Amino acid sequence: MNHYKNYEFFYVNGSSHTKGGGFEGPETGAWTWELMAPYYKERYGVEWTGCDEVNWGTRLSELIGIPCYNHAMQGGGLDRAIRKTYEFIESHWEDRYRFFIILETPDVSRVDVYYKPWQQFFLLNDDQDLGFKYATPSYFPVPANVEELQAEFRNYYETFHDRLEHFKANQRNLTGLYSFCKRAGIPIKIMQGDRSYYSEYYDKIDVISPPDNSLNLIDWCIQNKCQIKHETDFEVIDGHPGYFAHIEYAKLVKQWLDINL
Repeated sequence: MNHYKNYEFFYVNGSSHTKGGGFEGPETGAWTWELMAPYYKERYGVEWTGCDEVNWGTRLSELIGIPCYNHAMQGGGLDRAIRKTYEFIESHWEDRYRFFIILETPDVSRVDVYYKPWQQFFLLNDDQDLGFKYATPSYFPVPANVEELQAEFRNYYETFHDRLEHFKANQRNLTGLYSFCKRAGIPIKIMQGDRSYYSEYYDKIDVISPPDNSLNLIDWCIQNKCQIKHETDFEVIDGHPGYFAHIEYAKLVKQWLDINL
């Protein structure tokens, strides 16, 4: 069994930025595949069959030599990431001293909603100006019969959801998860923790992004112009981290973990 600083595996969660959004395989029906796959193959000589080959969690796993459990999802929000992280800890409780956690903190436009008729959680996404956008259990692929549920979810959103209250609840719950992990002896490293309501209570060695956000994934990609749209010379207008951005970002995270884990 390989080890990295006495740890045998690690866990990551977040949004499409951590999942490897934009690099979905052909079986998902993603619109970007037909544009990006031939572009990257012709220009860079690289190929992939799905997000799991590309994302920074996989690249970090290759660098430090231990497995990565990546439960991020396209459209996933912070509330979903917190929920799934708790579930992972619960299911790996006996191994809690063998892994560490890296948590992306998606923005408030993503909501985790349990839909009882389907007995599963939905990804509900909105826009600050336009309001409700869409709700689905998965974007790749979108399940059948989801369209007929949109009016129901819109009514839920407009009746029971408030963006500011959702943001505050997420920040409280993130602090709760962080505190739980600290008490349980599970290392947890948080992106954008400096933006939290309770940032003063996070140890500096647990916040991946410093105050200038230079190590927060998407901010780093924007600052360094390495989103998909940059790697494709705007042939594909996509703001997700690019293929090579995931590789370089993983290197930065490893350097950071070498010091702070």
